[in-house]
Formats: sequence, C-alpha cells, structure tokens
Amino acid sequence: MINYFEEKQHQVIPDKLNAFGIEIYSRYGKADEICEMLNFVSLATNKNVSKFIKKVFYDTKSNFCEIETDESLIEGGKDDLLLLEIAEKTIGQFEWHGVVKHGAPLKEKFEV
Repeated sequence: MINYFEEKQHQVIPDKLNAFGIEIYSRYGKADEICEMLNFVSLATNKNVSKFIKKVFYDTKSNFCEIETDESLIEGGKDDLLLLEIAEKTIGQFEWHGVVKHGAPLKEKFEV
C-alpha cells in the first residue's frame, strides 16, 4: 500500500499544471500545495491581476512558495498590494519582494 503522506510521495500527478494561463508546479506533487496555488491564481484572475504572475512554484522541501511576477508589476503599487493580499489569503508561506510572508493556510494549521 502506498503511503501518500511520505515526504517525497506524489499525491497529484501531474505535479505541473497550467491554470488560468499560469504555470503552477509542486516539487513533490502535494495536494495542499497545488490547492493553494490554484486558489491563488484563480482569485488573482477573478480580481484581474493574474497578468502580473509569470509562474508559481511550491518547493515542497522547504515548504515555501515562489511567486514569479512580471517586471511591469510596480512594488507598492495598487496591483502589487492586491496580489500580496491574495497571496496572504491563499498561500501558506511565500516570498514577496525579498520578505518571507505567512498566509492564512499556514496560520490555520497552528490555530488551537
């Protein structure tokens, strides 16, 4: 029997998808990571800011999501702040302009 919760055991295949025109990829195909990324790109598309997202990669080894944005995204601008807000609602741990951020999914894991 396969233990789908082992560190390197893929839960979802394929682990690289294109959603809303954006490549999302989970190093070890973890379902929760893919769900977070899907929620992120879905909400970003709904709020008309997905054009600034190039790709999203969840590095399962470090439990860290890398969001690659377009060069045209202005740091501190309206669209940048909206994307940050969306990431904080949907992604557990990610980097934003060189700063590690913790979003709702991670915070919910530690609530009592």
